[in-house]
Amino acid sequence: QHSAVLVFAVLIENILDRLVSKSIGSPYTDLASFAILIPIFFLLRRAQEIVNTVCQDQQGTGNDRFTPANYSWIALGLLLWTMVIIGTFFIATK
Repeated sequence: QHSAVLVFAVLIENILDRLVSKSIGSPYTDLASFAILIPIFFLLRRAQEIVNTVCQDQQGTGNDRFTPANYSWIALGLLLWTMVIIGTFFIATK
């Protein structure tokens, strides 16, 4: 059941992204595209808990430390999201 809801949420996210890329419904589709990330986050979090249980690692200790590569990807992700958010608000105000 969780997987079906996750697939549905991701499909909605993809539709919203297509609308955003064509400036249809702006700024509402922009905001909805960001808002749908919240339930997707919680669905993915639950999926991770299920994976940990199946792998008999309920606490996730097999992969619980950050490496320098992880920090690099986090920095790149923060940079990307900063540019996306700034770009969205600059485009939405024009």
